[in-house]
Amino acid sequence: MTKFDYKKELPSLIVTIFNEALALKDFLTSLERQSLQPGEIIFVDAGSSDGTQELLKKFIKHSSVPSKLFIKKGNRSVGRNFAVKKSRGDWLAITDAGCILDKNWLKELWKKQEETHARVIAGYYRGLADSAFQEAVIPYFLVMPERLQESSFLPATRSMLIEKSLWQEIGGLEERLEYSEDYHLANKLKKKKVKITFAREAIVYWLPAKNIFQFWQKIFGMAKNDVLAALLRFKVYLIFLRYLIFLTILIFFNNIYLIFSLIVLYLLWAIVKNLVYCKKSFFYLPLLQVTSDVAVMLGTVAGLIQSNFFNKS
Repeated sequence: MTKFDYKKELPSLIVTIFNEALALKDFLTSLERQSLQPGEIIFVDAGSSDGTQELLKKFIKHSSVPSKLFIKKGNRSVGRNFAVKKSRGDWLAITDAGCILDKNWLKELWKKQEETHARVIAGYYRGLADSAFQEAVIPYFLVMPERLQESSFLPATRSMLIEKSLWQEIGGLEERLEYSEDYHLANKLKKKKVKITFAREAIVYWLPAKNIFQFWQKIFGMAKNDVLAALLRFKVYLIFLRYLIFLTILIFFNNIYLIFSLIVLYLLWAIVKNLVYCKKSFFYLPLLQVTSDVAVMLGTVAGLIQSNFFNKS
């Protein structure tokens, strides 16, 4: 057996990539340092033009793990489904190239599976902020440790292990979804009552949006794709109700002091609810709250329009 022989008893690691050259070196370094290496690595690039493919080819050439690079244009759902078809393992470890893996990430996922025999292992994730803005962004996307409920924690494709036969059984990812594809997948698993086990120590470090435009784009895209996947989160209804109440007060109550007080209270609430995570960046929280609200509402409407919801009605 040479060092390039495929190790079938270990999971296949699948990674989708598109123009990740700036973050890719850190990801590949964290991959090399894994205390448990995968049986193989399948990279699927969506057609990068920033030097990503050259970095991957260099990594593959020197890697002790059998690795392959495929070019497949499309979103992450298309790329991951394609990667699964090209994989040879019975188990799939999944993450994003824009992340950094804890050195024991794969080991913890694999250990939890061997302990519980669950068909899905949901790994955890933490934000890795390089700026005050990114620190403030993290609570809007990740389940923070204090709010974590292991029994109801859903797997995300940045950190998970799943049996390949189960992936095939449920049809993989919905390829029309550019965002929220893993949320859709997790809900399919819930409906099938698949056993999902949480691995708290299987940690992936996630890189948050760097500016307000990226933040808006992600929130808008998630809201729109939730609708396209026929999944409306309860908090979306609350956001619409919140602004409907405010609009009603604005129209029917001619009281500038009441309106101003409500705005101030709302912005203070935006700070207080995440202050424990953003003590050095709390001043961004009101901006992020309003931006998030508007992005969710407009994204939801865009999803309804794209899905022809109003014509169906």
